[in-house]
Formats: sequence, structure tokens, C-alpha cells
Amino acid sequence: MTTAWPQRAACLGLDELFLPEVAVPSKTRAAKAVCHTCPVEAACLADALTTETAGASAFARGYVRGGMSPSARAHLPRVDRDRLIAAGTTEAARV
Repeated sequence: MTTAWPQRAACLGLDELFLPEVAVPSKTRAAKAVCHTCPVEAACLADALTTETAGASAFARGYVRGGMSPSARAHLPRVDRDRLIAAGTTEAARV
């Protein structure tokens, strides 16, 4: 997967909103809202799902990424996970 897509992310510079802390519902909703306006949301989600599968650190897994919270990503059925990874990989290749 190409690494150019993060430079187009809507969350660029909004680290404070996305820092993995104790779940704060209003902060999680705000982060997801930013994700849903992002032109590379699918690539970000695919990257999150891929790196989590590869054993990313607990810190990296704590972020809202691609519009999904860590718990939502963890509970994705395998078939959905594979479909989302494929879609995001395709999007990242276009960037």
C-alpha cells in the first residue's frame, strides 16, 4: 500500500482529537465525523485493519481510524475486514 495517502487525510494536524485515551464518546464522535469527510477514509481504514492484523502496538490500535473505533474494528467479521482492506488498498493505489 502506498504511503502517499496520509498527506491527504482530513485529520492531518488534528492529533489531539485522535489520541488514544480513555474512550470519551463526544471525542470519538468528533473524530469519526472528521473521518467521514476524508477523501482517504477507505485507505486509512484498510491500513488500520492491516496493521492491526500484523500486530501493531496497543498505542496504534487505540486510534479512531477510517471512521471506526478500535472496538468496532475488532468486531468486524473476517469477510467484511477483507472487503474493506481490498477497497482501501485500491483507493490508496490511486493517490
